[in-house]
Amino acid sequence: MPKSASHETLVNYCYRNLRDKIIHGEFAPGEKLQIAKLKTRLNAGPTPIREALARLNSSGLIYSEENKGFWVKDVSESEIRDIYSTFNKIEILALSQAIDLGDSSWAAAIVAALYKLGIVEKGNPPIDPQLWLEQNYEFHSSLVIGCNSPCLMKIRENLYRLFDRYCYLSFLINKNSLVLNHKDHCDLAAAVIARDKETSCKLLTLHLENSLEQVIERLKKNKFL
Repeated sequence: MPKSASHETLVNYCYRNLRDKIIHGEFAPGEKLQIAKLKTRLNAGPTPIREALARLNSSGLIYSEENKGFWVKDVSESEIRDIYSTFNKIEILALSQAIDLGDSSWAAAIVAALYKLGIVEKGNPPIDPQLWLEQNYEFHSSLVIGCNSPCLMKIRENLYRLFDRYCYLSFLINKNSLVLNHKDHCDLAAAVIARDKETSCKLLTLHLENSLEQVIERLKKNKFL
């Protein structure tokens, strides 16, 4: 970060950097986040790092003990099932509202996002998990952005980050385990664009449940759960 950056800019930089590193598995579950080491890793001073950690403490990615410091939150099957269940409810609400309110630009954005995701999903193996996760996120976000509710999208974003961490962990421990089914995404996009709310919600729920079980299976196989 440039030395001329404002304090708030430094805090935001540290917050985003730490959040992404935790989600991507660069910090292990249960690992203590030591200020001295983070200073070198983030090239930032202790004050913005502490403020970033305090902000992250309410995200569900880390936890703290008074006068002892901050740790990366451990993973558990009960937590991931709770996250997925809650996210599914929020996603269905946002999707239903998007189908009611979305305009032609929203529908066109879904087609574009599906096309970009298809390039990855139909590409030659091995598929880069991080690239797929990014394109998968863009596609699913395109489905619900038409809900026209910044508040709902913010809640969705926070939950997505939590279970995205589990996805990254499952891919990191077994990079050859990425199982793709582009037809699922095509069927879902078609139902949403056709504004078939019942079919869209059923397909979305099934898609999320299948993803959940695949992630849990990979984590159990490698003794993370």
